Amino acid sequence: YGAEPFRLWCAVEGNLAEGDLRISFQRIEGAGKTINKLWNVAKFVEMINENKKITKPKHLTASDVWIINEINSLISLADDSYGKYDFYRPAVAIKHFLWETFASHYIEMVKSRAYNNNKTFTDDEQMSALYTLNYCLDVILKLLAPVIPYITETIYRHFRNKNIHEETFPKASKIAKQKFTSEK
Repeated sequence: YGAEPFRLWCAVEGNLAEGDLRISFQRIEGAGKTINKLWNVAKFVEMINENKKITKPKHLTASDVWIINEINSLISLADDSYGKYDFYRPAVAIKHFLWETFASHYIEMVKSRAYNNNKTFTDDEQMSALYTLNYCLDVILKLLAPVIPYITETIYRHFRNKNIHEETFPKASKIAKQKFTSEK
């Protein structure tokens, strides 16, 4: 399966400081599928950028604020956990975020806005989606770099033309919490 799926499997399988791990080739294969999902998300973001200059828009849409707040909580968790040599909690949370929140929900929700083929959305709304997709991808890669260093370096170098291991660890951005229901 290779070193990277094995590393990811070790991180998400359990905390080595608390006990032994029972090897499961099926779960190692599943870790490989997570790495494949990461690569596919990165390819999608690259494709949708279409050589556009991505800048932070004046106003982020509600869904973009929501996903940035979600990833900010991951940054806080990873920063705290990695400092204690706990790779299990952040790896599990990032894997869940990648599969369940980011790829399955957020990307599907903003595809039409990011493409904006029919000019249904304003340029600012489109840029909000593009900025947020790129921001989240960069953060996911930086958060996973301590666990799967080679694939994150490969993706980051390919898409950003930089060494991910020379980048600073992400800091949670200051952004107001998004309210999706009106409060009276």
